[in-house]
Amino acid sequence: MLDEFDSEFESRYSCKFSRQQQDILKYLSAAQTRRLKEIAADMDTPSSSLTASMRDLTNTMTIDKPGEGRYGILDSVFRIWIARNILGNYE
Repeated sequence: MLDEFDSEFESRYSCKFSRQQQDILKYLSAAQTRRLKEIAADMDTPSSSLTASMRDLTNTMTIDKPGEGRYGILDSVFRIWIARNILGNYE
């Protein structure tokens, strides 16, 4: 099923998002939801430097904040696509 979305998701991921946003999405795709401090640690950057990108991703309805301090990618198929194609996680 994911194969039919490859070109759409590839274009969306590489053209619509900044490099920092791509990295955030990459690390967010590893789980249903993650804390900002976990993402920042994976990126080896302070959480405060991600605030603008997180706000932009939330405003474009790419991610949401379902729980206190936790974020997740809204489109679960896009999340799985990123995990498979960007992280190389085929589980």
